[in-house]
Amino acid sequence: MKAFYFIRKEDADEVLECGIKREGHSTRTISVHGTSISCFEAYLHPADFKNKSNDVIPVKIVVPDNKTFIADDSLSGQRYEQSIVPHSQYKIGSYRSPVCLITCTLLPYMIEQYDPNKDEALLYHSSEQLYCNRLFYNADDASDTFKDIALYAYYTSKDVADMYSREEDGNYILFISRDTGSIEAVVRKHNQ
Repeated sequence: MKAFYFIRKEDADEVLECGIKREGHSTRTISVHGTSISCFEAYLHPADFKNKSNDVIPVKIVVPDNKTFIADDSLSGQRYEQSIVPHSQYKIGSYRSPVCLITCTLLPYMIEQYDPNKDEALLYHSSEQLYCNRLFYNADDASDTFKDIALYAYYTSKDVADMYSREEDGNYILFISRDTGSIEAVVRKHNQ
């Protein structure tokens, strides 16, 4: 499994030559089998790192099998702790904000320079998008009315409701753009 770790640009040569020491880069302590272990965080996708600046770049790392865990960073407290699983047990797309918790030093051969223009293509935009898409596909498979319910919820939400007028037309609800007058969505009526 590969992950992405973000480093300062000026540290890139040193990291590629010397590796990443857990002690110097530790960002959190987790409990694994009742033992507290310090670790540093990497990401399954470069877009998952939220604190981007022009001073940092990602490097690709090969995560060690028995020294890496995955947790859902969208959770906190006890729920976060309960989400921690060995990376071999993690199912891609099952956490909204997965973070790799690496509990060992990484040697230079485990680290590669990352170039999005030359490296293998990434198969999804971000872990969060993959997670949301999975939930939508599952809900759509489980219910014939899911898409209409989701569209209705979106077009009537306070974020966009003032952009559309709503008209009923037989078995459908039309959402009409207030700017252009065009029909933006035709949603089948459902029991609410």
